[in-house]
Amino acid sequence: MTYSSFSKTLAPGIRLGWLNTGRFFEQAERLKFSLGRSVSPIFQELMIQLLEENSYERHLRFFRKQLEIQCVELLNTLRLYFPKDCYFHRPQGGYSIWGRLPKEVNMPDFYKFCESQKIAFTPGDTFSYTDAYSYHFRIIFADRITSESIVRLKIIGEKVQSILDEKINENL
Repeated sequence: MTYSSFSKTLAPGIRLGWLNTGRFFEQAERLKFSLGRSVSPIFQELMIQLLEENSYERHLRFFRKQLEIQCVELLNTLRLYFPKDCYFHRPQGGYSIWGRLPKEVNMPDFYKFCESQKIAFTPGDTFSYTDAYSYHFRIIFADRITSESIVRLKIIGEKVQSILDEKINENL
């Protein structure tokens, strides 16, 4: 069986996907009805029309181009405003950029400061059972990047630089 969703590429709120059940069609059909949940027939019909008219492929091409633009813009912003010893990985796909801060940064304090700036970074250790990614974080670029968010990222980058400067001064 294979399955996927249109939620990430069309509209997150519609919760519409597909399932290719192969020889398990009857069991899947019974399970679907037993769960009692159904997707809006309007959304289903809209998706059928988009797929039949190749509008969905056109939408995907535009969507991918927009994501690439937003990814590059966010990467450039992070690399411009964060200290040089921070690392940001350019993704090959998906919706997020991985970053790594120097070990001198207190990560819980960093996340609290980011929260105060209304910028959401997902801690890297959320994705691991070890502490190997405790100085890593993930930021999503699927949302439109505004001039306000760029200013906030600049403030966060300056804060990281001031933390590193303080650590250097302490060691002198």
